[in-house]
Amino acid sequence: MTYKKLYACALLASIGATTATYAAFDLAAVQVGGFFSDGSVDNDPTDQNYYVGYSTSSSIAERRNFFVFDTSGLTTDISAASLSLTLFDGGLIFGVDTPGIPPIFDATEDFILSGTPATSLEILEPMIDAPSAIGIWDTFGDPSEGIGAIGFAADEPVPIPPEGLEIVIDLTAAGVMLINDSLLGNGGSGEVILTGRMLDVSILIPEPEMDELMFGFTDVIKDGLPATTDMPFLSLTEVPESSSAAWLMGLVATAAILNRRKR
Repeated sequence: MTYKKLYACALLASIGATTATYAAFDLAAVQVGGFFSDGSVDNDPTDQNYYVGYSTSSSIAERRNFFVFDTSGLTTDISAASLSLTLFDGGLIFGVDTPGIPPIFDATEDFILSGTPATSLEILEPMIDAPSAIGIWDTFGDPSEGIGAIGFAADEPVPIPPEGLEIVIDLTAAGVMLINDSLLGNGGSGEVILTGRMLDVSILIPEPEMDELMFGFTDVIKDGLPATTDMPFLSLTEVPESSSAAWLMGLVATAAILNRRKR
């Protein structure tokens, strides 16, 4: 084969490699819920709610949440991922205002995602005891293991369209790696669990009903039936065939075509 033909092969192969498409799809959560600082949990599959934050009006000082995803059907690594939540009016940040008293809170409210060493069997155990629940709760939304975060201005109203407000949290490279490590083909467990917490608590005012919560009214399942909002989902982008493999396959195929034409 002449140098010009070899160059043509390489050029055609590189074009084939650069035109590889990335497949994007959504993966709905299997179950969502929350663990609380007093050892109580919301892990009942017939009553799912993932609200998160702080309360001074109950024994539950802080709520953290979880999102369980089944990745056993994924056969290709992921190159990008984001978590999407659908909220309704009052569900973004609520409970910070008391009638007749000016609201007092931080300038922004930050929510952070992380993984957890706990498995879905442990998190979804219906008879979990309080000490075990507190141990699991303590791993949720670990800032040192953060894989995504988002902040909101608590003193500015957020417009809610009639169909609901979609909150999208892009996952970092560490979050993408967490998903890829969960794939069965990579030796993973076939599941990935995202957990979250609201990092900041308001300046507390001397009122017994002072709460500061995010993602309220998120009963995606209530009494076993679909309720007020949609199930959270991961938007995933698959890694296409590697460019080196595509380049080599294109080179071989093009060389074969040119050789056939020569003969």
